[in-house]
Amino acid sequence: MRTLACVALVAACGDNRAAPDAARHDAAQRDATVDASTACKPRHGIKLGVHRILRIDGALTATATPDGDTRLFVVAKAGTIGILAGNTLAPFLDLSPDAGGPVISLGDEQGLVGLAFDPAYATNRRFYVSYTTDSALVIARYTASSTDPDRADPTSATPIFTLALPTAIHHGGTLGFGADGRLYVGIGDGNVPAHAPDPASRFGKLVAIDLADNSTAVIVSGLRNPWRWSFDRPTGDLWIGDVGENTEEEIDVLPAGAQLGADLGWPRYEGTQCTTPPCDPTGLVAPTFTQTHANGWRAAIGGEVYRGHCFPDLVGRYVFGDLGTRQLLSGTRDPSTGALVTDLPAVLSFPPTSIAHGGTGELYLTGVDGTLAALIVLAN
Repeated sequence: MRTLACVALVAACGDNRAAPDAARHDAAQRDATVDASTACKPRHGIKLGVHRILRIDGALTATATPDGDTRLFVVAKAGTIGILAGNTLAPFLDLSPDAGGPVISLGDEQGLVGLAFDPAYATNRRFYVSYTTDSALVIARYTASSTDPDRADPTSATPIFTLALPTAIHHGGTLGFGADGRLYVGIGDGNVPAHAPDPASRFGKLVAIDLADNSTAVIVSGLRNPWRWSFDRPTGDLWIGDVGENTEEEIDVLPAGAQLGADLGWPRYEGTQCTTPPCDPTGLVAPTFTQTHANGWRAAIGGEVYRGHCFPDLVGRYVFGDLGTRQLLSGTRDPSTGALVTDLPAVLSFPPTSIAHGGTGELYLTGVDGTLAALIVLAN
């Protein structure tokens, strides 16, 4: 099994050959007239573009509270979380060592990588972060200030999950809440493929944490590196972007009710390709979408099903991308085959690192270069 290097700072490790020239196409330069971070006039169509907002050193993802709050919280690799305020970030929480926080490791596939707000955040002010130290993946609970809703209490840290890391890569770390109220975390195989199918291991899994007692349960196994995954809130469907190794990138969809015990096949299969003969797909969940490294794909960046209001024709379409080609796509599942049928991709000037919902359902992207951008639909 070859050792992989990662492109820039992103924690989705795949084949590391050069990405396309950043100047080829930039949807942001073609249309910056719609800012999805504010009230919008609905625009029809599905031709994707982005509206650049600002650059934030090490930005890895952006998210919002679950109560319709319009604030956008931006997570940076070195340990800071800020709130978007116009074209600047107001500090919300600083977990860097200089501010008295934990010693967050900052190598490739490391850092502050996940943020999720409690479903009852409006009343309990609790939120959860995931980060790496030199030796572990840590999930900790924090509380927002009772006197200032725009600041978190840095002394409120309560670790709820710690997983010792066997290597420096394939950690995953994206956090999200399920409809059952549990906190879910996607964890890579730790660069030890045998972990993924091992029921005794938490690596290569989607794991649910019961916050009543912090117990954990494996929900999905057979993952290589689920850098970005999400639940579609209205349906409960689970969408996973699982980063491949040498051959294929894949998007996997597990409908609500078909998630517990699902096996996505790694390392026996990479996408649709059998890697460990004899090949038998019995009992494995086949990917919904694949793209090959021969076509330039390097690391699938799982996204979200669009549930906003600005672009009505996008509603129900899954938006996702790829680090290597810098493509941004949307698609819907064919009802007869289950395959993801996509539109023509946009090509960004920056490799994306995340695609996630803001508080009003609009989608925001972060990039390897620190770009924070809003998803828009371009005029035809």
